[in-house]
Amino acid sequence: SGMEELPADFWEKHGKGIESWQQGGHTLYRITGPLVPSILTNEFVYLEPPGEAPFHANVKEIHGHTALLSTLKYYSHQNNNVWGITSRNR
Repeated sequence: SGMEELPADFWEKHGKGIESWQQGGHTLYRITGPLVPSILTNEFVYLEPPGEAPFHANVKEIHGHTALLSTLKYYSHQNNNVWGITSRNR
């Protein structure tokens, strides 16, 4: 389907040793962990925990057991509208 929902414990299992930095208006994360072998390059991954800010990212590259994720703009939020229009889905 081109997209995969991340498990609720994603940050607990993949947050150890994570690298993150800002580049071109996006936050990039280099992750390692048990999920990496099952995701694909250019796949959309998301996590929408109740009561917290959603996490939407694109898998930029995979090298062995590490993956590079790049955050995406959240166009459902009024701050990121385009001519006053916001999206209603991911």
